[in-house]
Amino acid sequence: DAAVWYSAPLAGRWGLTFLGSANGQSRRDFNRDNWADTARYERTVLRPRLFWDNRSGTSFFATAGATLEQRTGGTMPGRALPSGNAYVEALATRRLDAGAVFQTLRGNGLLWSLRGSWSALHQDHRLGDENERDDHETGFAELTVRRTVGHHTLVGGLAIERERYTPHDTPQFAFADTTPGVFVQDDADLARWLALSASARLDHNSRFGTFLSPRLSGLVHHGPWSTRLSFGGGFAAPSPLTEETEASGLSRLTVVRPLQAERGTNGSIDLTRRLGPLSLTLTGFYARVAHAVEVERGNQYLLANLPEPSHNSGVEAVGVWKSDDLSVVANYAYIRSRETTSERRVDVPLTPRHSLGVDVGWEIAEVWRLGIEWYH
Repeated sequence: DAAVWYSAPLAGRWGLTFLGSANGQSRRDFNRDNWADTARYERTVLRPRLFWDNRSGTSFFATAGATLEQRTGGTMPGRALPSGNAYVEALATRRLDAGAVFQTLRGNGLLWSLRGSWSALHQDHRLGDENERDDHETGFAELTVRRTVGHHTLVGGLAIERERYTPHDTPQFAFADTTPGVFVQDDADLARWLALSASARLDHNSRFGTFLSPRLSGLVHHGPWSTRLSFGGGFAAPSPLTEETEASGLSRLTVVRPLQAERGTNGSIDLTRRLGPLSLTLTGFYARVAHAVEVERGNQYLLANLPEPSHNSGVEAVGVWKSDDLSVVANYAYIRSRETTSERRVDVPLTPRHSLGVDVGWEIAEVWRLGIEWYH
């Protein structure tokens, strides 16, 4: 791995930074089963950034980036599967992106913000004897205005998102979505010990219709104790791009019937206690997803909405101890995630019931940093 960083002020109130990196890794077969345990890859990343600030409430930021990557795995060179055939998994990626943020504070107390981004991704997948090429473009723009009125901070805005996916070798999975939306939010400090936040967003997806996404949350604190409650909902437009198709391609995928948008609701409550350098938090959460999209694996991959909602609930405990030069973070989570397939009610795959982790960070003489992580 190699990286270069450059930063410099420009004329007036402009500034510039540049980040470039080159990374590489060899293909390795650690257990000698003729299959690569780590893929070979070469990656190059370039990202300049431009800044401007008049120091009177108006600022501008813009960035652009390019990523080139070639990744190769599968059977090792000159080796084969037990069937006697070689199988190569390779992925060539070309990505371009750009984004900008502008904001200005007017004399009437209104803070206007405008931001946008665009990305274009081309990928060439090789899966054995099959090649799959695709282009994926996304765009986003948002205009917001914010003002403080008494104990309330009010935010309103307009947004639009655009996504287009073009698989050249499996054109039946192509799609294009345009989603304009409008949103409002009110953050209210009702008392020294109570804060509330309420928001709502209305979106219209060009393929799946109109959706309302509300959210309400509250924060109560007294001395070293604090608790937060939150409830909300949202939606997601279904896509053929899943974990399974990212690994095996779209040529094996079949959509059983027209898909519906996923609709989700969630709620959480947490309790925090601070004891000097120690902070302890216990969180309970619950989520329900209707029309969840699932890939049923077999000789073919079948993409369909589940007939019944999936549910996800659990608790998480987090402890943080921090001093001037040492920090320790320990967390434990219990998650129960269930869904109904075409056969029965089952646990969601690849969702561990229990997880435990510890992170230790030590800063030495404000120059060196040592970190240790352990997860189970």
